Amino acid sequence: MPSRNQIDCFIGAPPLAVFSILSDIENRTRTIKSVEKIRLLTDPPIGSKSRFRELRNVLVPWRGRTLCILHFAPPDRISFNWRQLMFRTTVDIELKKQTDGTLLHIEVTVSTSILPGAVSRVLEAATLHQWQLDFADIKRHAEARSDPSWRGSLSKRRSRRM
Repeated sequence: MPSRNQIDCFIGAPPLAVFSILSDIENRTRTIKSVEKIRLLTDPPIGSKSRFRELRNVLVPWRGRTLCILHFAPPDRISFNWRQLMFRTTVDIELKKQTDGTLLHIEVTVSTSILPGAVSRVLEAATLHQWQLDFADIKRHAEARSDPSWRGSLSKRRSRRM
């Protein structure tokens, strides 16, 4: 029986900016601290059914994993799925526009037919914790780039070069 857990995360940046970071698979090593290496397994552009392999610098059995994008609906929803050991994990991320940013509603589902429920819940908690760390990195990245003072200095620099 699948086990589910949910969290919400607020990011002070528009949904399109947050979605673009979530779907920028090739640059995950720059955005998410624990991701060491990325290899695309399907040709660009990224979308539903795109697959990639990521290697993380965390000490867990699922350090390296192949992920598949299940749902790709910019800028409202993106879902990732992977199988490892004897379980399957799905992370569904819904982006909701707020007046001052984006609310991410994240649902993690761990499915297994072999492992007992207690083991499934431990795996789910570990997965949820890692995604919380990932979202902290994504939040820092998105909010830094949505800061009006940063954009203003960028446009000033561009105008000087012309």
